Amino acid sequence: MRITIVCPHCSARGIARAMEKESPVAWKIDFQCDDVTCGHTYRTRFLITPSKSSPAGAAANAASAT
Repeated sequence: MRITIVCPHCSARGIARAMEKESPVAWKIDFQCDDVTCGHTYRTRFLITPSKSSPAGAAANAASAT
């Protein structure tokens, strides 16, 4: 599977070429535009954030607080 994102320069497809893990939840990803006439390269930062608690998770947290 390839990671792709829109090129901010020309709106063509950008393909991930390199990844660098910063922490257990953060990566730097280098992309290159797939359009040879553009060839733009750019770096993104991918960060995983916790999702909101589900109702079941909220009930478990409330039960442990009492």
